[in-house]
Amino acid sequence: MVRSLVQLVCGAIVLVTVAVAGADPLPTRDGAPDGFFIGRATPSPLLVGAFGAGMGALGRSPHGLFLGIETGWASWRGRDAVAGRREGVQPEAPSDAWAFGARVGYQWRSGLAVQLRFDDLGVAVSRGGGSLLVGSGGLRYSLPFAIMPFAEALFAAVFDGSGASPAGGLGVGVSAPVARHASIDLAVRDWIADLGGSVCHLPTVMVGINMGFGS
Repeated sequence: MVRSLVQLVCGAIVLVTVAVAGADPLPTRDGAPDGFFIGRATPSPLLVGAFGAGMGALGRSPHGLFLGIETGWASWRGRDAVAGRREGVQPEAPSDAWAFGARVGYQWRSGLAVQLRFDDLGVAVSRGGGSLLVGSGGLRYSLPFAIMPFAEALFAAVFDGSGASPAGGLGVGVSAPVARHASIDLAVRDWIADLGGSVCHLPTVMVGINMGFGS
């Protein structure tokens, strides 16, 4: 049920992104920025993540609110075999699954961004259990280039159908513009979670699309 809702939301955001990217530009007035002129000019939305500080077509850093969706591959490498023998637990075999994620946040001109994420990793770590769900929040910093590399750190909670466990995530990737209001992310993350008393690693490789709006 949760995965179906995530897929539905992802599809809706993709459709909106395509519609916005393909829309005709707003009328302009000589010497004034794009926008509707009701008393005063209002700036157009600014792509977040597409242009670096002074290096992009707009000549300024991206900033403002953003929304993003992602899909890709997630893996569970199994509990540590040594810890499993010590605790009398039979180690489970590794598993792989299709994963989905969504995020929302705000980015400053410096390249620093705060974000909230929700991920359905798809993998189940116990027999009969549901797929792992991750709710997280953290920071991302992007370097100011036309195609921007980034690194992020996340604090999280993992839900496995029987309860919540503390977790964290580290990620690196690149973000590239595809239209004025859309950019593509490629990210590799390692989620580290305490599941059943054992520390587990859940690596993911995700591709996503972002929509950003700035003032």
